Amino acid sequence: MHRIFVVLFLSILLLGCAIKSADVSAELDKQFSLKANQTASIDSEGLTIKFREISGDSRCPSDVVCVWAGEVTAKLELKKSTNEAPIQLILGAGADNRSEAEFDDYSIKLVSVDPYPKTTGSIQQSNYSVILSVSKK
Repeated sequence: MHRIFVVLFLSILLLGCAIKSADVSAELDKQFSLKANQTASIDSEGLTIKFREISGDSRCPSDVVCVWAGEVTAKLELKKSTNEAPIQLILGAGADNRSEAEFDDYSIKLVSVDPYPKTTGSIQQSNYSVILSVSKK
């Protein structure tokens, strides 16, 4: 019985370490990458950025020629102290500077989204990653 508790305790401890190590440490004015449901912390500012999901991806697949390049929309969640906000950033031909948003004293920019679509298959949410940058206004 004692062994079961020890194994259970070690399993929970290891799982907790694995989940915590999935977070990313980021810095102002430097690009960083996040996978879906991953969180970045800018510790010096007390700011966290979570990449929730890609809510729309109409980008032209890389293996065809399109009239319109399309857009990709990323949903993020930002938090500083008690101030929280969901934001949506859009990257693409018709985005008209919607790839940047302001939160508190910061400017958040969506630099890129990977992978790029292909006609050979759809992209699962878990396979998306975004490159972001955060700077002070």
